[in-house]
Amino acid sequence: LKVLHPNIPEQKTYVKKLNIILGGFNEYLRNKIQFTLFSIVPILRNIKLFIQDYHLGYSEKLLLELDEDELTYFLSEFLPLKFMNLSKSDLKSMCKSLNVFITFLRDKLNYYNDEGIYKRMIDAIKVDKIINTISLDEQKDIGKELINLLSSVVGIEINDFEGVNEYFLEFLGEIYNLEDKERLKMEKKKKKIIDTINLEINLEPWYSTREINVGRIILDNVCKNIHKLKNVYSNGLLAAIDYALNEIFSKTTTQKQIAKRHNISTNTLIKYRYAIANCIPLEYFFPIFISESDLESNKEITYIFKINNFYESRNFFKFELLESNTLQDLHYVIQGIMKEVDFFGGHLYSFFMSGKEWDSSTEYSGPPENQHHYSSQNTDVALKDVNLGYKQKFLYLYDYGDCIKYNVMLVGLDIYDENKKYPHRIK
Repeated sequence: LKVLHPNIPEQKTYVKKLNIILGGFNEYLRNKIQFTLFSIVPILRNIKLFIQDYHLGYSEKLLLELDEDELTYFLSEFLPLKFMNLSKSDLKSMCKSLNVFITFLRDKLNYYNDEGIYKRMIDAIKVDKIINTISLDEQKDIGKELINLLSSVVGIEINDFEGVNEYFLEFLGEIYNLEDKERLKMEKKKKKIIDTINLEINLEPWYSTREINVGRIILDNVCKNIHKLKNVYSNGLLAAIDYALNEIFSKTTTQKQIAKRHNISTNTLIKYRYAIANCIPLEYFFPIFISESDLESNKEITYIFKINNFYESRNFFKFELLESNTLQDLHYVIQGIMKEVDFFGGHLYSFFMSGKEWDSSTEYSGPPENQHHYSSQNTDVALKDVNLGYKQKFLYLYDYGDCIKYNVMLVGLDIYDENKKYPHRIK
């Protein structure tokens, strides 16, 4: 994705923010909307054209101030003048791209909150309204988008309609089988893992049968969640299970020794251990942190989190929260330690439990009162119901425009202490 550039020096700061927004939009398309690559490329190209050539070059308004008059002028006057051979398919593509982009700005950056303004903007970019006001190059329009898409999908250049019939069925097959292909790919990967990893043979020198049975439960959980663990493969996975069992049963083997057993680096071992964290039942770690008598007291479990700015890993904070506290409470904790106090409480935010921003399958968004229309999972959920794992690393993203990010990791457990006020700051 080529970045935007300022047309004049005074735009430098504003363009930096626009590039952040465009980068977030790119991730949004890939993860939140889950478009195919063939859909994403023209959308990004169109939006870059709109922002770089029109918004930065001609408009006197900020992106936040965009309205239906600006959109109408861009589509009906600016585009036809810039592209003398503008076609109907070009116009349709631009209208579709603007629709997705404006919806992204509203849903993720909280722009255009006035429902009337938003509806008028969407109405202004309906292609049927624009077509009647401009002259289009109909000759250029004939099947251009279809031909380009066919060329992309089948990997062979098709210059005109002579090649369309030959590849049309293959094209349709690609479109309709994408989901099935992804499912089959995951099933194949799961089968390979099951066929490759034999815990009894692989771990027998270091663990008892009872301990290996715990490893089997972890492996089963990984296989159930294999669609969320796309970058996990057999060798690293076996090492991560070995590492987890070493922790659970308080063995003394070092990270370096475990990595050497499986011919991987220590960094790779740690990366895989983090990746499978929420596949390991949290209660396996209770005896490590909590005494047997405390566990029998039925007091509430507490979670200890390590929190650091995404770009400053050495400087971190530790906070202890009750398992009944919510992700929204954790949000308030992070807000309290943020240096950018001007942003306090006024913007939308999300937790991405996979650690990957805009990953909608693991997203919890807030504030709940503002996000319940747009997200199936909100931050008013109790921590104990989030399925957190020990050493699970996840991402907090605040303000979808400026994208202020913090890493959060569950690093310990404890029991409720009546002498503490929760959330409790440890460091």
